[in-house]
Amino acid sequence: MATIKKLREEAEALGMSLSEYVSEIDRGGKPDKPYKLTLLFDRMDQMIEFVRNNFSADDVGVYRAMVLDPEYIEFGRAPKNSYVIRETNNLEFRQDERVDK
Repeated sequence: MATIKKLREEAEALGMSLSEYVSEIDRGGKPDKPYKLTLLFDRMDQMIEFVRNNFSADDVGVYRAMVLDPEYIEFGRAPKNSYVIRETNNLEFRQDERVDK
């Protein structure tokens, strides 16, 4: 069992309050790891509409997923019909892979 002092040090290292840190762990999270959220849509238009309703088209776009995306590296490929939201100023990815224009 971790001490309060150790938990506080871990929280501070991550830039979190002790309360936030403990709450995240209590909900099953791992605060030292990034999170991903997977959403499924029946149709591409529904997916694009969701993104446009929640994000600016100037800031982010919907792109075909590829092995360069961290969540797919371990598979060596992205499954068919997988898309990711990326910042539009990220030049690491080809702009012709954008599907929401």
